[in-house]
This record gives sequence, structure tokens and C-alpha cells, in this order.
Amino acid sequence: MARVTMNSVNQTEVVHRPEPGLARGIKEAPPAVFIVVLVLSVALLALFGALHILKSRRRKQ
Repeated sequence: MARVTMNSVNQTEVVHRPEPGLARGIKEAPPAVFIVVLVLSVALLALFGALHILKSRRRKQ
């Protein structure tokens, strides 16, 4: 088995790397979208929680 060292690597080989923006995909969402989704999720969770509490109070009366 041949042992590969840094000296035995072909120095004429060219490595093509994508642009930094392409590392996670071409259609990458801006960070603001994730914040908006998080805020909407928390708001809807609070709304459903409040509705659940109101319904449970009506049943007890």
C-alpha cells in the first residue's frame, strides 16, 4: 500500500471550490426569515395556549 504524504501530492492539481454563498445552497434564506418564523411560532403557540385556557375555564362554569 502506498503511503500518501504532503510531498507526494500532485502539486499541479487545481481544486475548484464554490463561492462561499453556495456552501449551503443557491436559494439560502436571509437570517431575518428565521427570526420572523420564530416570532410567529411563539405568537401562535401563545394564542393557542390562551384559547385552551379560556375553553377550559368555560367548561368549569
